[in-house]
Amino acid sequence: MSAARTNPDLAITELTAVIEEDPGLFMARRTRAVAYAAAGRHDLAIADLRVLDKEGQLTPEDAIVLGDNLRSAGRLEEASLILERAGRENPTFTQPLISLAEVRIQEHKYDDAVALCERVLKM
Repeated sequence: MSAARTNPDLAITELTAVIEEDPGLFMARRTRAVAYAAAGRHDLAIADLRVLDKEGQLTPEDAIVLGDNLRSAGRLEEASLILERAGRENPTFTQPLISLAEVRIQEHKYDDAVALCERVLKM
């Protein structure tokens, strides 16, 4: 697990073996998604996080990782939906709004991004 960000290829290999042995180990899938993201394999990170969402295991932090990977993959509409949902479900958690502001910047909706940042500052 500690290699997820520093040696993602190793982490992916080892975590894939763990998941094949026990697909119900959500922490392994969650960590593999982080490793996929670190390796720039956003589509595979998204797939792992979608499994967590389907199983009702998507944490607020996972939602941020999912939104950020969707943004990195250019899937801005999907990223917005996930991050907006995370913001609604966790109204005191600022990170969904910060990540959503990044989506708005990528969409060239700068006024919306500014409004989100101002909202974060008020929180």
